[in-house]
Amino acid sequence: MKAGFLHGKMKTERKSVANGKESDVATRRSMSFALNLHHDREQYIRLGDKILSPLLMELLHLKYLDRSHNYFDGLVSYLGNLSRLQYLDLSNIDTHNYGFGSIKWLSCLSNLEYLDLNHNQIQDVGWLKIISGLTKLSTLRFTACFPPPPSLSSLSHINASSTSLTAIYLGNNFLTFSIFQLLLNSSSTANLVFLDLSTNELSGSIPESFGNLCNLRVLDLSQNKLRGQLGFVIICLPV
Repeated sequence: MKAGFLHGKMKTERKSVANGKESDVATRRSMSFALNLHHDREQYIRLGDKILSPLLMELLHLKYLDRSHNYFDGLVSYLGNLSRLQYLDLSNIDTHNYGFGSIKWLSCLSNLEYLDLNHNQIQDVGWLKIISGLTKLSTLRFTACFPPPPSLSSLSHINASSTSLTAIYLGNNFLTFSIFQLLLNSSSTANLVFLDLSTNELSGSIPESFGNLCNLRVLDLSQNKLRGQLGFVIICLPV
């Protein structure tokens, strides 16, 4: 594992004790701006959550957390308490026999701007509703998560007030044509610059509504069974 880094400042609070004296007690570690626990093959240190989770709970001002290519020996839902997180990378997590479980706890991370869940098996049927509720989210990496197929009823859950999404990675998820209706009929994707839908189960004609994504610069539809041309998209591309 890379040498973990922790940037910020330690805030020591003064607390009164029973005998009237004051003692300096580091009850809140607001140093917690960034924490990197990414697993590096060159040096692997097993960080169990029975030890790590109580420590993370003290980092009340944590904004950046990278636990990618590492493992959990328990459920990940306690991360929902880190409400100030803006960057969260949980890609390629080994959960052993626990499974990734529900991602409902993500709803508590309303400040998230970057979320990477690549290569984790997400089984929560409400995944689209949960992620679309993250109104500040700019980048979503959701490759090879194999979630349950989204239903058209999910359209009502896509937050129309959010237009912050600029990059979406949804490759290798066995997604079908319905994903087009969910993505292309929502104002939340109006500012998309990058969209990856490669290696899915998309078939039929390429929707002309792609032409409405006028900020789009990169579109990957490879390894699908689509037909048609993208001329209407190219015309709308920004110069």
